[in-house]
Amino acid sequence: LDDLIRSWVLMLVQEHRASGNLEEAEHWLRTLRDLTPDLAELQFHEAVQHWYAGHLTEAEAGFSEILAREPDDTAALAARGQVRADLGRFAESLHDLGKARDLLEAFESFENIAYIESGRGLALAGLGRNAEADSAFDTSASLAPDNAWLHFNQGLVAIWREDAG
Repeated sequence: LDDLIRSWVLMLVQEHRASGNLEEAEHWLRTLRDLTPDLAELQFHEAVQHWYAGHLTEAEAGFSEILAREPDDTAALAARGQVRADLGRFAESLHDLGKARDLLEAFESFENIAYIESGRGLALAGLGRNAEADSAFDTSASLAPDNAWLHFNQGLVAIWREDAG
């Protein structure tokens, strides 16, 4: 029963986060904190909450703590890579995202690679490596054409290119 309740509360956290209701997501995250003995799972969701609330330094710290214990946690690597791109630390972002992609490919787990490639596109564009960025975006689009992160990151890059041009 406890696992079912935790799953339900986690679903509420994710639903409220997705709809932009971050205060309600934080409320349910506090509830999840009381129900979750698994520190890593809780810490991951707290770091995601920081990320979505725009607290990027706190999000990066949370993902880094997870990775200090579990260096090959692909979800934490991918998320920290995305956060580092948001912070403008593109080379560090590429390192995290590349490692996450390599691990997922080794395990033949391709479902999350679309999101990683979207983040790689942003980081590569931030480094001025535009052809590689476009290729990463194309890979992301081929794997998940409706990926909202892909379209968001492509929009950011378009603004950067317009400003630079």
